[in-house]
Amino acid sequence: MQVVIISGSPRANSNSLRLGKYFRQVFEAQSHEVLDVIDLYENDFPRVGRPKPDVSALTAFQDRLIGAWRAAKIVIVIAPEYNWTTSGELIDLLHVLGGRPFLDLFDRKIFAVAGSSSGRGGKMPAVEISNVLSKIISFSNQVSLVSPRIIEAHEVGKNVDPDGNTTNNEVFEKTVADFVSYTVSIAELL
Repeated sequence: MQVVIISGSPRANSNSLRLGKYFRQVFEAQSHEVLDVIDLYENDFPRVGRPKPDVSALTAFQDRLIGAWRAAKIVIVIAPEYNWTTSGELIDLLHVLGGRPFLDLFDRKIFAVAGSSSGRGGKMPAVEISNVLSKIISFSNQVSLVSPRIIEAHEVGKNVDPDGNTTNNEVFEKTVADFVSYTVSIAELL
């Protein structure tokens, strides 16, 4: 199964990116191909309300993100938690890509959302992004599924190092492994 992982934090070396790197390890350990781990720290998509990107003149980052997303069957979105919500950059990205000419990004995909938190939390941003994805898929009449199973990744900085290796917290590792297995099972249905 081909997977793209999007770390939704605009911060350099974020906990969301750490989690994305760990997801890569878990998917690859289960023999799935991770096409890319996209870091929104590099994001150069325009904000909502500004002109949308010209498909014939995409930047290197835009082309990389869109290309990996198009090729993937599974799209993992890591929604960082900031004050019980997620990053404006992640929401803007979904809104910009959720219209013409990028609607194919929301067709024939399985989306799974992880909430990332430096403390105890992550549920609200995961639910928020799941709702945004569902609305885009529904209103654009695409055929995709947002997995009903989210993950609340607590204390990511304590559980995953900057290279994406865990600190051997068995509960954290099992939670991620179960989320990945569930996501793959859902993807096999579509």
